[in-house]
Amino acid sequence: MRITYQALRAHAGNMLLQDGATDPPTPPYYDYRHSIAPHPFMGLAKFVVGTIHQMRAAKSYFAPQTS
Repeated sequence: MRITYQALRAHAGNMLLQDGATDPPTPPYYDYRHSIAPHPFMGLAKFVVGTIHQMRAAKSYFAPQTS
């Protein structure tokens, strides 16, 4: 049984909406909305993507280097 990307995306979107309906509402000052789209840098090399995720989580030895 093969599942298409569109079916997986629709299923993930439905799960996200269901979870969002049961969660308390987000505060008005919170600007970020739910998204199932991957980060734009996910097409880069594996090491680079891992390093970017570590920097975003402030768990990288590269974190002090903003360039």
